[in-house]
Amino acid sequence: MLDLKIAALTVALALPCLISGPASATSQITLFGVVDDGVVHNYQKKNDKGKKTVKNVTELRSGVYRGARWGIKGTEDLGSGYSVGFMLDSGFKDDDGSQTMNRLFGRESTLNVMGPFGELYLGRIGAITSAAGPMAVAAWYTPFGSSCGQFAVTSLSYMFNFQRVDNSVSYRSPKIEDTRFLLQYSRDVDALEDIDPDTAGVQHGEEGKRTTGHYYGTGFQYNNGKVDFNFGADHLTYSKRTTGEKPKSSYSVTFGGSVKHNRLKIYGGAQVFWHGTSAWLFTYNKLWTKTYLNGFAVVGGAEYNIWGGMAMIAAGFNKTRSASPSPDSKSTLAGLSLGYAYPFTKRTNIYLLVNTAKATQRNGTPKKSRAFVTEEAVGLTHFF
Repeated sequence: MLDLKIAALTVALALPCLISGPASATSQITLFGVVDDGVVHNYQKKNDKGKKTVKNVTELRSGVYRGARWGIKGTEDLGSGYSVGFMLDSGFKDDDGSQTMNRLFGRESTLNVMGPFGELYLGRIGAITSAAGPMAVAAWYTPFGSSCGQFAVTSLSYMFNFQRVDNSVSYRSPKIEDTRFLLQYSRDVDALEDIDPDTAGVQHGEEGKRTTGHYYGTGFQYNNGKVDFNFGADHLTYSKRTTGEKPKSSYSVTFGGSVKHNRLKIYGGAQVFWHGTSAWLFTYNKLWTKTYLNGFAVVGGAEYNIWGGMAMIAAGFNKTRSASPSPDSKSTLAGLSLGYAYPFTKRTNIYLLVNTAKATQRNGTPKKSRAFVTEEAVGLTHFF
């Protein structure tokens, strides 16, 4: 009798799986991620207003070649060309197990609907002029993407690159002769807390109100398989500070892309920006104090398939001036990056990177502050 009861229970538990079999065939859920560790040596020499400092550090660092992450994504086919999907993408540091961005799914957290009308994304996602996510136009203006070291020549380091926006509605049109059009709006950007310790954990105000930061972006993407060209223009209103001050809004125009020919791929990109915070100019933020800047940036590079791997080179230049007359600050930044990545297996890369950056700053006086940085890294990246 006991055996009959166990058999009946087994059948009862299995029936829902058997019944739902055909329906689940239209759905797909994928676990994905990247684990990356590198040994990095960083040498930094600064002469800041007559004060000389030298920093020489060697460390094990996570997310050098590619940002360490794990995530879950899924889609459900609704038929007639329509589908519903989601993306939950979480950043972490595998050298110590900590979470990045102080949030579980800080890299992306979206629900999407796709069909003949195009693609609609709701939630936290990379801004149009950023280097992150499906809406980003500036992801590949150099062969180093948006990573490969703290001082790598990328759009993220040299451009005012508004990274990710919360509470956003993003639309990407279907392809029209290899071209897509982009629109994006965020009702409460709430992203400066990711990297700005002065506003970490501060509730700026109610979503959709003037006390919060808003983002408006538009652009287009052209890709015919060999030529990739992108354009983006955006407007960011900053959230009100804890002192009650609301900073002046920022604007930027960004364009660039790549051309592929056999084993060679050439990259390039440029940007003009007004009242962009240096907290979003990552290389500047590591060399000088935060301020609001007007300026322009140019980056470019090339990659070449050789010896079974990928050789990479990139150069960048940035020139800025403080957006307010006091202090009257002028700065330049120039850098060079070299790298080689070898696919040890289909899922594992070995990489070697060398980055250099030289910056100057003048604060209303003839005397300049200078900084010179070199960064070398060797490491391993595994994709799953």
